Amino acid sequence: MSGKAAGEAARGVRRLVRRAIHPRRDYMRIVLANGATFRAPMAWLAPPPTADPSDPKRYDPVTKDFFVQADPYTHPAWRRNKDSSGSGT
Repeated sequence: MSGKAAGEAARGVRRLVRRAIHPRRDYMRIVLANGATFRAPMAWLAPPPTADPSDPKRYDPVTKDFFVQADPYTHPAWRRNKDSSGSGT
């Protein structure tokens, strides 16, 4: 592969994995009981290999499991600081 073709391929990969565009990575807004809000990375979990392929929930993005990468020990909103800069991390 020539240098120019490799560079174009690398740019295409970077375009795919930009935050908030990649289909398996996005952000969600978290609102705590004390009113603090922040954004945290979120990623959809893949269905387990033993899941029934005919199950409609397996491919429904609304009912899929997800996890939030928020560290409750370092984020100001979890330390009872009401003002967490509004938009979050």
